[in-house]
Amino acid sequence: MKKCPNCGAEVEVDAKFCTNCGAQLQAPEVQTQPQQRVQTVPAQPNGFSLYWEWLVNSWKRPTAKLKTEKWYGIVNILVVVLLTTLTIWRLLAGFLSKTVSTSMSSFGSFGSDVQNEAQNYANNAMGGSISSLSISAFFAILVVAVCFIGFGILGRKFIYGGQVDVLSYINEVAQYSNYNMIISLLMFLLALISVDSATIIGILFVILYYVFMAAVLVPVINNGEGKNDKIWGTLITFLGLIIGCFIAYFIAKSAITSVISQLSTAFKL
Repeated sequence: MKKCPNCGAEVEVDAKFCTNCGAQLQAPEVQTQPQQRVQTVPAQPNGFSLYWEWLVNSWKRPTAKLKTEKWYGIVNILVVVLLTTLTIWRLLAGFLSKTVSTSMSSFGSFGSDVQNEAQNYANNAMGGSISSLSISAFFAILVVAVCFIGFGILGRKFIYGGQVDVLSYINEVAQYSNYNMIISLLMFLLALISVDSATIIGILFVILYYVFMAAVLVPVINNGEGKNDKIWGTLITFLGLIIGCFIAYFIAKSAITSVISQLSTAFKL
């Protein structure tokens, strides 16, 4: 037996309420809520890390089915064109500096002041010409790439019919030719080190060209059976390369003619 704390009446030991006054003898058990586990969500990789992962995977397996974003291909092709243009600019600037230095050394009898003045004049006169040639080279290379890719899309459409996703095709071309990122960067670094590496740079440029050519052609002909013969689609693609090279030739010719005219005026030839 136990006593009720409210009225003092005796009640059973296990009684929850007093039989005399009705007071509650045992506090109700507080039910504790089960503690929820907090799940940590792993941080999502940013755009650059995904791009870098795609780039590295494409070096390992160029023709594998890789997850890409629409902008990967355009960015890659523009970077390769830009690095190639910077290589040309650096070679031209290096050749200019080397030529002017060699020429000025033959005027040693005129004194250092005359040599410095003549060298500065030559550098100023040709500096703008080098920039103009480099800009023309950028557009010439870009035109060749755009024409080749554009006619590659036409060739693929001719062979298989239906619609061709332009950005997906560009991504394929960029993925298959991602080795050109390494080649173009190596060309630029060699040009920065020494203009005497022009021969090696020329060989690397030829390799870069053929890698890009293969990358454009693979998506055109490597897609199963088509409605039309693949040889015709390939010829259509090469037509784009020829047209692009012609346009690039006229761009380069116009730029060189303009530079020669400027130099003739500057040096009064």
